[in-house]
Amino acid sequence: MTFQAIVTLFILLAALLVLATSRLRPVFAALCVTLALVLTGVLTPAEAFSDFGQPVIIIVPCIYIMGAAISETGVATVLSDRLLGISDKGPALLILVIMGAAGLLSSVLSSLLVVAALMPAVLRIARKARLAPAQMLLPLVAGATMGNLLTAIGTVSTLVVGDLLVASGYEPLGFFAITPFGLVSLI
Repeated sequence: MTFQAIVTLFILLAALLVLATSRLRPVFAALCVTLALVLTGVLTPAEAFSDFGQPVIIIVPCIYIMGAAISETGVATVLSDRLLGISDKGPALLILVIMGAAGLLSSVLSSLLVVAALMPAVLRIARKARLAPAQMLLPLVAGATMGNLLTAIGTVSTLVVGDLLVASGYEPLGFFAITPFGLVSLI
């Protein structure tokens, strides 16, 4: 094993330990890892910061800002009120609607944000419909996860792949390039 590989593994283990113990904020820990890789010579400064010019670096924070806006503006509460009207038609339909709503939202937002934004609403629905919380939360998570596959901005990994295609000289992924696969998964 080369020196660079050993140093990288050591830095990775240290980062995992710091993140697991919550000693530092994740963003600060990531910056420390980058700095450590540069200072140890594993990466050059140009390599360490080369991706900051990529569009994905701007898109990802925008997705988180949109998720916060959905939560802060009360859209999640309005959505839960609408879904409560469906609860009297049976839990099966309610589960399908929750999965569909989570899937559609996570097609343009991070599934983590969708679950975080909708979780209070879904718990409220479960309480009022007298259903077990897990009976509503698990479909929420499944719908949000499958909804990520509906558009090219649903997940960070798809954005990165799109950027790599462009950097390699190929056509970029269209916004709905993976939608047929995502629809099959969501259904």
